Amino acid sequence: MAIDQTLQPDEIEKLLTEALTISRKTDYAIGEGYALLNLSTAKLKQGNRQQAVLFIQQADSIANKTGDQELIANVLLGMGNANMYGANNRQALAYKKKAEEIALKTGNKKLTSICQREIGVIYGSSFNDYPKAIEYTLKSVRSAEEAGCLSCLAKGWFNLGTSYSLVGDQDNALLYFKKAADANKQLGDKVLEVKLNNNIGGYYRLMGKYPEAIQFYNKSLAATKEPYAITMAESNLADVYTSTDSLALAYKYAFSSLATAKQIDDQESMAWIYSILSRLYLKKKMVDSAIYSSRQGLAIAKQTGTLNYMRDNVEALANAYAFKKDFENAYHYHLLYFNYHDSILNSEISKKIALLQYSSDLAKKQAQITALDQQKRVQQNFLISALIVLMLIIIIAVVLLRANRLLQKQKLEIAHQRDQTNKALAELQRTQKDTKANNTIGKNGFSWATHSGYCT
Repeated sequence: MAIDQTLQPDEIEKLLTEALTISRKTDYAIGEGYALLNLSTAKLKQGNRQQAVLFIQQADSIANKTGDQELIANVLLGMGNANMYGANNRQALAYKKKAEEIALKTGNKKLTSICQREIGVIYGSSFNDYPKAIEYTLKSVRSAEEAGCLSCLAKGWFNLGTSYSLVGDQDNALLYFKKAADANKQLGDKVLEVKLNNNIGGYYRLMGKYPEAIQFYNKSLAATKEPYAITMAESNLADVYTSTDSLALAYKYAFSSLATAKQIDDQESMAWIYSILSRLYLKKKMVDSAIYSSRQGLAIAKQTGTLNYMRDNVEALANAYAFKKDFENAYHYHLLYFNYHDSILNSEISKKIALLQYSSDLAKKQAQITALDQQKRVQQNFLISALIVLMLIIIIAVVLLRANRLLQKQKLEIAHQRDQTNKALAELQRTQKDTKANNTIGKNGFSWATHSGYCT
């Protein structure tokens, strides 16, 4: 069931509840399963994880009863989403990989693309395994192309842009963000638009272009009421304002985003925000508060397994201890920072990403070659057909020419015979006339012989 993304959350929930009621009244089990699944997604977006889990459990029960494979795969995706952003990321990944297995068996390319894209999201956002993230996202894009799904393509390009941005390849990041934005002009997906504005803001933030970053973050914030999206935009604004020493605004957005993250139990965002607060406190020379915040963030990041937030928090700890002149701890956390940093951005990752991009381009070229071969075969078949038709035309022309010559010969023979007949007829008529005249003279006593002695 497609949901109009322009509707408000309460309107969406009302429509989904109506769909659930109708499905139950008509004993349409699969429809009931999808209605429950969509209600779970709506609750999750509102930050009500507990209610979301209850709906997904009911949908799971119906999916297993019906045995509908596509519904089962979608339920597994929902279970994965319900377990994300916390300590259950590995369980979330397992659910989504199982969903992909089922989708591949059904042959549903659109569903396969969705599963592959969401697997890529977990690898990238939760485990910072960017080679795997890009591998699955490229698979998702290929499946989307085969399915002819523009929405799937746009979201795949968006995720590729995000992954490239996080590994520092800003040129490729902007390229894919623009591709996603161009596709979304046709789609009009408001949720994707919010994410694009946020991540394009991230591109400008990482490039040090803070005014442009603030502009895009504010556009994202103004266009959404979803807690996760609000947390993301506000925490990013807090980071930018911290970097530009606009500390009052930085505190405002940091505490606001932290409160929302706690409300929806978004532990990954909490780990990120604590690292921002640590930097803020250090700028205010509140060293103990800085250390407390970064320790909080580091503990949460270790639970979620999010390497980039471990890196950010140990960097904040290193700086705080250096400010305190506690050089032993400063050195310890400084080394940890480099370890985390190298784990995320090492040469092996860059090589793997290049290899994946090459493999994707190679697959596309192979597909183009196959298409050209098919086109060549079609052209050859057309040429053969044309030659056959031409030969038939020539044969028919030769037959017609011979027939025409035979006809002309027959006409000449008929004309000759007619002339001969006419000549014979004329000869006969003349002979008959002479005979008649001789018969008339004999009856009158005249004889040309009696005058033979006369002379003048």
